[in-house]
Amino acid sequence: MEGIRIAEIPVEELVGESWEVVLHRLTEDMDPWDIDLTELTRRFRDYLSALRELRFEIPGRMVLACSILLRMKSDGLLEEEAPTERDDLV
Repeated sequence: MEGIRIAEIPVEELVGESWEVVLHRLTEDMDPWDIDLTELTRRFRDYLSALRELRFEIPGRMVLACSILLRMKSDGLLEEEAPTERDDLV
């Protein structure tokens, strides 16, 4: 992905855009089962920089959405099944 071209998005869409829509824009070319958080963070940072150039207020819910995604991914990694000692006894 080359990056989101903010200038091509109508202003009325940017103002009322939900975090879900932004997340979809940022990840539409990524494999949903293998989201690269480093790449997603870079894309989000680029997106915010582009919005700053337009002098829009950046909603805190965008930061919240990214933090929730990071938490979900890290929780998923922690919950992966690890072999227990009982499995080795059989």
